[in-house]
Amino acid sequence: ALQLDERRLLTAACELKLWDANTLQAALTIKVGGPFLCARFDETRIVAGDDKLVKLFDARTGNVVKTFAGHSGKVVRVHVEE
Repeated sequence: ALQLDERRLLTAACELKLWDANTLQAALTIKVGGPFLCARFDETRIVAGDDKLVKLFDARTGNVVKTFAGHSGKVVRVHVEE
């Protein structure tokens, strides 16, 4: 999974990485959960899905804010809304 805005880039695989789009240096690495099949971010949040779970992370610290369970299959798409 990949998402890009004018300043940052988010990649998702076995871990989540939030990159500085100008320097291409990893600004934040999250190794909780995964492998992640999808992920999206905004200024304060990262939402990522894996096998039957969706995790909400703080985009500044990488800490898990909430885990959403109950999906019967793999989570392959998430959306961040204001």
